[in-house]
Amino acid sequence: MSFADTDQHNDFLHLLNLPKCIVMQSGKSKQYLFTADVLWKGRDKAVVNFGATEQTISISNPPEFGGIESEGGVEHLFLSAVAGCVMRMYLIFAKKLQFQNIGFECTATGQAEMADDQYRFTYIHLYPKAYISSSDDEAKAQLAMEKARRHCMISNSINAKIIQHPEVVIGKPEAKVLPRTANGKHRNTAADNHENRKK
Repeated sequence: MSFADTDQHNDFLHLLNLPKCIVMQSGKSKQYLFTADVLWKGRDKAVVNFGATEQTISISNPPEFGGIESEGGVEHLFLSAVAGCVMRMYLIFAKKLQFQNIGFECTATGQAEMADDQYRFTYIHLYPKAYISSSDDEAKAQLAMEKARRHCMISNSINAKIIQHPEVVIGKPEAKVLPRTANGKHRNTAADNHENRKK
């Protein structure tokens, strides 16, 4: 049985906010068409608009490719799409498994390199961190994160190898805003915390 035939799929569609996409019928399954528009703003800058919404994001080339270091690019949008999709699926499975989730964060780190004469992402490391209220739900939270990894639509659509480093914390997350260093990079991410614990 495919994921599209399960109850999780109904929850998935509910969270997608489908009025922002086009639904098409093809045989026994539906097809969902999403739209994103890109408008060049001069030099290395552009603005991305998400389909029928009014939300926009400014992007530039990363410094590795001659862009501005303090601004994000399509590479960051790509990684955030993977991390965001994993979060969305985790919340769906947390609801299905009936445990109280009180916080979630996820850092995605991608390795891009030359492969088959083309630059592409070959590995993506995910550092999901789930906060729950009771240690009795730790196994459920771990299961929800594993199911989220397997059923993430974005990661299932790419050929980079996805490696997940899940963590479950008993208690509320600290209220924080990710600060930036002088070079514009975020600090104190889930990936940073994971590496610090290994030292």
